[in-house]
Amino acid sequence: MILHLIVESQFTDYVINQFSAPEMHSDVVIIHVENYIKHEFQKDKVRVIIPFSEDFKRLLSSLVHYSAVVLHGLFQPWCETILRNVPENVKVAWVFWGGEIYGRQDLRESFLSKRSKMLLRLHEFKLVMDKKKDFHYELPKELFQRIDYCLTDVHEDFDFVKSYCDFDAKELWYNYYSVDETLGELHNQSVEGDNIFIGNF
Repeated sequence: MILHLIVESQFTDYVINQFSAPEMHSDVVIIHVENYIKHEFQKDKVRVIIPFSEDFKRLLSSLVHYSAVVLHGLFQPWCETILRNVPENVKVAWVFWGGEIYGRQDLRESFLSKRSKMLLRLHEFKLVMDKKKDFHYELPKELFQRIDYCLTDVHEDFDFVKSYCDFDAKELWYNYYSVDETLGELHNQSVEGDNIFIGNF
C-alpha cells in the first residue's frame, strides 16, 4: 500500500482521481493546515488530518505499514516530521512543485530579474509595515537525503535539485494533468506550423 500525503489545493481532486481507485492500492490523506477549505474536493474518498493532532500521531505510527510514502510538495513543517519518522525500509517519493527549492532564501533572488527583485523587496517591506509575517518553510537540506524518488515533468528541474541538494534520488516522470485535461477542446484538432509552445498557461 502507498500513502499519498497532499495539501488542499487546486490539484487535490486530480490526485484523488488518479490514486483513490482500489486498483491503485493507495491511501490518499490530506494534511489540512488552514481553518477553512479553499478548494472543493471529494471528501468521501480521502482522510483529512490536521497537522500534529492525535490523528496525525496515529498516522506517524502507521507509516511502518506502507511500502512507500509520496509527499506532494514540501512546504510545511509536518513534511519534516513525516520524513524523520518514515522507517528506513519504506520508500519516499517527492512530487516536486518548484517553490520548495526555488523559493529558498539562498536561491530565490538568483532566478529573478532586476524588476522582479525590486517587486519582491517591495512586497517584503509591505509585510513589515503591516506587521505581517511571510511564512515560508524550508525543509532542512540534510533531509533531502531521505528521499528516494523525485517526481517531475521537467528534467532540468531534477538536474538542478539533484545538484543543489546533493542527493541520490532517482527521477520519475509525473504530471497532475492528463493529456485530455491539458489540451481540452484542442485534443482532437490538428496544428500546423513550426513554432509551437507547450507549457504553463
